[in-house]
Amino acid sequence: MKSPCVSPAWALLLSLVPGLAMAEAGPNDRLGAVGPFLASHCAGCHEGAGAKGKFRIDNLAGLPAAEAAKRWGRIVARLEAGEMPPVGKTRPGEKEVAGALATLKSLLAGEARERRASGRA
Repeated sequence: MKSPCVSPAWALLLSLVPGLAMAEAGPNDRLGAVGPFLASHCAGCHEGAGAKGKFRIDNLAGLPAAEAAKRWGRIVARLEAGEMPPVGKTRPGEKEVAGALATLKSLLAGEARERRASGRA
């Protein structure tokens, strides 16, 4: 089982993904809220060239903002549907999923507002 701590590579990735960077650190640090969840429940299957379902989360930082937002939206949809993590894998508790979903939705909404405000909708 993977450690729930966030590696420096994950910290860098998540800080580069549109909407996941935070202006200042603090107790409500966005990376702290979602990074361990992704590291524990997603990264093992969805990293690298052999990513399951050909869906990678380790390359989102290199995508245009709109495409990254679509992929994060897919992650949210799969979590909401209870499809991920799949049956047979260690699954997070309902509170943990709810917390990750709330954070991701908030980040996506903020990114969408920023894109609209800058004319990049």
